[in-house]
Amino acid sequence: MIIYLIRHGITDACNNDQIIDKNVYLNELGISQIKFISDLIPKNHNYKIFCSDTKRTIQTANIINDCLFTNYEIKIDNRLLNKNCNDDLYYINIHCFLKEILELYENVILITHGKIIKMILSIIKFHKIDKSYTDSLDLGYGSIFILDEKLNIKLYNHHLIT
Repeated sequence: MIIYLIRHGITDACNNDQIIDKNVYLNELGISQIKFISDLIPKNHNYKIFCSDTKRTIQTANIINDCLFTNYEIKIDNRLLNKNCNDDLYYINIHCFLKEILELYENVILITHGKIIKMILSIIKFHKIDKSYTDSLDLGYGSIFILDEKLNIKLYNHHLIT
């Protein structure tokens, strides 16, 4: 099993520090970022693609689908959406989501937001949401993490992690 954990590409609202809502699309740089990281995803596998219900994550999923020359179903899952809730609820939602995909799917592409990726990484590393850890992570737009079947990080933003 391989999990591709991807942060959506950049938008004009991201550049301007505007409040981001669900209706923001990627800008040209964001589209280029996603096309670039799509090359890191092998084209000869079957994938299950999940994303939140924002236009920028759905657009990211569609770009990846196009780059893989496929038409995989994109499943919207709001556990991958930034919500205003406490860390305990995030932990429960994300932990259940990870358990579910690990049991059901071979190769998964998760397209989400920086905060959710930080929480997923914290849950994998510490089995909880460690605020000091998540606050210390700096994830760029269009970031990709490649996780192996044991949830070890094999690649992050195009650099091998040892």
